[in-house]
Amino acid sequence: MFKLQEIFPETDKGLKKATVALLVLVAFFLPFKFLVNIFIVLVFVAWLLSNPFKKLFTKTKNTQLFLAIFIFYLLHAIALLYTQNIGEGLFSLEIKVSMLIFPLLFYTEQFTGKQIQFFVKSFIIGTLFCCLLCLLRAIFTYISTNENNFYYEGLAWFQHPAYLTMYITFCCIALLLKNIFNKPYTYISIAFFTFFVLLLSSKAGIIIHFTMLIFCIASLFLKRKNYLKILGITFLGTLAFCIGLFFIPEVKQRFEGAFISLQTNNLDKNTTESTAIRRLIWNEATQIMKQNLLLGVSPGDANDALYESYKQNGLTAAYAKKLNAHSQYFQTGVGLGLLGLLSLLALFIVPLLENRKKIVLFFILIIALNFLTESMLQTMAGCIFLGYFYSIICFKDDSIFATTH
Repeated sequence: MFKLQEIFPETDKGLKKATVALLVLVAFFLPFKFLVNIFIVLVFVAWLLSNPFKKLFTKTKNTQLFLAIFIFYLLHAIALLYTQNIGEGLFSLEIKVSMLIFPLLFYTEQFTGKQIQFFVKSFIIGTLFCCLLCLLRAIFTYISTNENNFYYEGLAWFQHPAYLTMYITFCCIALLLKNIFNKPYTYISIAFFTFFVLLLSSKAGIIIHFTMLIFCIASLFLKRKNYLKILGITFLGTLAFCIGLFFIPEVKQRFEGAFISLQTNNLDKNTTESTAIRRLIWNEATQIMKQNLLLGVSPGDANDALYESYKQNGLTAAYAKKLNAHSQYFQTGVGLGLLGLLSLLALFIVPLLENRKKIVLFFILIIALNFLTESMLQTMAGCIFLGYFYSIICFKDDSIFATTH
């Protein structure tokens, strides 16, 4: 449990307390999307009023981490010099501004371990409430209209299923590695989250979730050399995945479609099946990247270049839906070329060189794997999550994130 004076120490000034309160609100409301942007603006104003610029240019700790994410944002700003679609280029910067604000804040300001843990706890509680509200809404809709909203986009009321699944996976890893709830509540929360992930039916999200859970739990028992429990956890995780795959209709249908698409070499260019259409899109993105290898076409022109390629090569469904690259690696490669792609990879590599704690490793893996199938930095939901938790997890002292179980 957290005491109020631990989160808001009497020694902190009013502006610092306001900043902490706003960061708590950002974490709690992030799964819901609404009000978050207002809180971020207020956090930025509070940061400016704290006169942080002296610390910005004199601090030496975490400089490489700060530069890694700052350079990635800077490349998007520089790309405005050669973009054709200036409006889209500015919009791309606006979406990603939280990837600048939060690193600036956590790089220059000091927060206690209890405060950092409370930010993470607020996010977990917010995500739990979000999932419960989604489930209650689905139940109410089914009772009142007999409409089935228990799966995928019908269930994900506030967020796209892929993003909500990513949030949930991070929550489960944090619950396993941190002393956030007591053990019964921790295991109940993880079980509920895992059940909800299956209902969300995001194919990549389900695979990532179960893989991360199994590896995380196995790593905890590996330290104690309890190999029997590792085998048991692996078996139970695999069993739960298979039960979801074969007995939840929506999950079964979506995975069957994916397997068929992966086994087919001659894909129908009119297909709307998500795995097949990704394969088609990635092929178009690869061709664009080859033609603009070093700097890309600019983030502002990336989607326009993709749409034109879809049109010319007969990808009617992708063109009609105006789909982006559906992979952050391809999206960045098209927009910023090899230079941008290397900068994106640096976001993952630098933290692992600086800090090898489990929470850092699993956070980076969750982000890196989810980026494979979604252009998550094309939305505020992805950018805020990355900017906020990248800053919290990668910038802070090792002791704050030491394993507690």
